[in-house]
Amino acid sequence: MMTSVVVLVMVAALGSPLMGAEKMAMDEEPSAFAEGNWTIGPIGGYIAESFGGNDEELYFGGAAVEYYAWDDIAIVGEFLGYYIDQSEDTEGLGFNLLGRWHFWKPCKAVALYVEAGAGLIEGFDNIPSPNGTYHNFTLHAGGGFKINLGDNVNFLAGGRYFHLSNASIHGADRNPSLDGFCGYGGVLINF
Repeated sequence: MMTSVVVLVMVAALGSPLMGAEKMAMDEEPSAFAEGNWTIGPIGGYIAESFGGNDEELYFGGAAVEYYAWDDIAIVGEFLGYYIDQSEDTEGLGFNLLGRWHFWKPCKAVALYVEAGAGLIEGFDNIPSPNGTYHNFTLHAGGGFKINLGDNVNFLAGGRYFHLSNASIHGADRNPSLDGFCGYGGVLINF
């Protein structure tokens, strides 16, 4: 009986530091949102014109690239193709540059973020039709969440306010802006 107690005490005494080292190693596991990390992956979404009384709808798909300039703060580039459902349907190509801050991580697998940025859309025809222009600027502000699916793969989904305008570069009569809400999702891979 005494031998069993001594063995148990020795195992506990020797095992505690080892378990502490294992816990410390788990705590030191690199964050997916750590400075210097990169992610890339496909994204897609839908934008409904919500404020101007028009019926434009925009569908988009493309690729997103994130670079974590600081812990939890990423610079995001989105390279997109658009289909614009309007009175004279058209397509376009675009680029967005955003800042994304992962402000709350309740666990290692989930993060909430806010984001804001601007972009460009070059339409193959006027956006919005008929009085818009081929070249337009965009503004974005919103937020979303990421879920780690394992093996450096993250699912993200979010919503944004979306503004499209040509900044009156061709006069106020050629600047029928478009304001709406955007929903999007994607899969990003850390590397």
